[in-house]
Amino acid sequence: MTANFSNYFRFLIKRERITSLFWILGIVLFSGGIAAAYPVLFPDQEAISGMLATLGTPPMVAMMGPLYGLAHINFAILFAQQCLMWVALAAAIMNIFLVVRVSRADEELGRNEIIASLPVGRLTGGVAAIVLAFALNVLIAVLSAFLILLTGIEGLSVQGAFVFGLSIGMQGFVFAGITLFFAQIFSTASAAIGTPFAVLGLSYILRGAGDMMDASNAVKVSATGFIMADYKMTDPLSFLSPLGLGLKVEAFYKNFWWPVLILFLEALVFAGIALVLNARRDIGAGLVPAKAGRTHGGIFLRNPLGFAFRLLRGSFIGWGIGLLLLGMSYGSVLSNVSTFVQGNEMIQKMLEASGSSSSMENAFLVMISVMMAMITAIPLIMSVNRFRTEESHGRLEAVFSLATSRVGLLGSFAFIALLQALVLPLFYGLGLYSVATKSVSLKTCIETAIVYAPANLFFVGLAVLLVGCLPKLTKLIWLPLGYSFFVIYFGRLIPNMPKFMDKLSPFGYVPQIPVEPFHAMPLLVLSGLGLLLVVAGLIGVKKRDIG
Repeated sequence: MTANFSNYFRFLIKRERITSLFWILGIVLFSGGIAAAYPVLFPDQEAISGMLATLGTPPMVAMMGPLYGLAHINFAILFAQQCLMWVALAAAIMNIFLVVRVSRADEELGRNEIIASLPVGRLTGGVAAIVLAFALNVLIAVLSAFLILLTGIEGLSVQGAFVFGLSIGMQGFVFAGITLFFAQIFSTASAAIGTPFAVLGLSYILRGAGDMMDASNAVKVSATGFIMADYKMTDPLSFLSPLGLGLKVEAFYKNFWWPVLILFLEALVFAGIALVLNARRDIGAGLVPAKAGRTHGGIFLRNPLGFAFRLLRGSFIGWGIGLLLLGMSYGSVLSNVSTFVQGNEMIQKMLEASGSSSSMENAFLVMISVMMAMITAIPLIMSVNRFRTEESHGRLEAVFSLATSRVGLLGSFAFIALLQALVLPLFYGLGLYSVATKSVSLKTCIETAIVYAPANLFFVGLAVLLVGCLPKLTKLIWLPLGYSFFVIYFGRLIPNMPKFMDKLSPFGYVPQIPVEPFHAMPLLVLSGLGLLLVVAGLIGVKKRDIG
């Protein structure tokens, strides 16, 4: 069943070495770089106490998980609390893409038929995929641990560094197993990649809900800034989530190994079930058969816009539902924010120091809305890049053999992405309002969600420019989005982050309503630049070769 495994495994390593190298370097260097910066970013106890008070608020508990080790706080513990979950999310995304590429995507493109014609076992591909994922996750874990130890920050220990690294690796490995499982269920790569992302989103929501329930024993800060109590992490919802379970290691404090072991066993269970299903299905087919299409396409499919919408509608609907659920989950947090702040002098001083006289609800809306805006940028970029995906797979040759314009087709993908930039924020805003009707008005929810649309329009334009003019560099679009996430997210947590770094991201120019007054000019400039980039990309695709 696994004949010629070693040869096939070496083939996958050679094929995936460049992409995997970028993922490994990104995750490892991010972990080590952030850890090394903590002594500079938090130079005294006052800065650390203020940061802990922020992390103890309901919004931050929902976003990042509960605090621990407050009586023995040091840079290592603070780093692990702030960064573990976000690095684990990156590892999970890496594993989802990796496993789909080497399994269901190869089947969909017919590559596995060529492999099957050679003396290769039926399960060789599946076993090689999960072994490769395991090897990459262990490599990330080990390299991250060593690099963190090299930073020499206060509170480091060898055991804590490896618990931190292996928690990241095993969370990623769980999603490798989950993805391999769904690759057997569905017959298309889009479904095989979309479902694990839905599971990832659900895991994040379950973890947030569980940690919020644990926050009944929330961190208490005295008027002088001293920490008074720990969180108790016992809610079962967070244990059901791989992301929640990964936070239970309490890296650099108690250094629990049992969550790492449970995550490893969960991954093996999913991988084992996937291999059993793989042995029982036909190559190229899924256990859930693909829906048979009509013999003749409708009128709507006979034009580029209809064709593009047909390819993107599933993603459109899925992301809309996901943002609606995220809005509802954060709406439940919003309803309890003001109760938490009452009597907490430290948090009130922090709000005053930020230059905002707004309520905690408004401050929470600003923080969450910009995060949701950056999440919304992901499906917009993916929609534009779908043109490049279809092109690289050779499927656009048949389309262009008819009287179809390149500009018209790429413009259709861009138009749908621009439409998503306006519509998807509404899902989040409506979800937020549906749960927090007593805390905020519908108008405010919609305004705080939609105000970031021009920044996302800029990202759409940048994606169209790369697809149209530099198709081999389309993956570089994720670098400015990653930078925006780093600067906007950590800039809100780190008091010494240079202010000009915000302005290197389009999100840094968006007025933070309702905390700040509305200014139309930055939004008009961002929209204009985005449209100019779209036009430049359309001109580029007209002049270059297809394929």
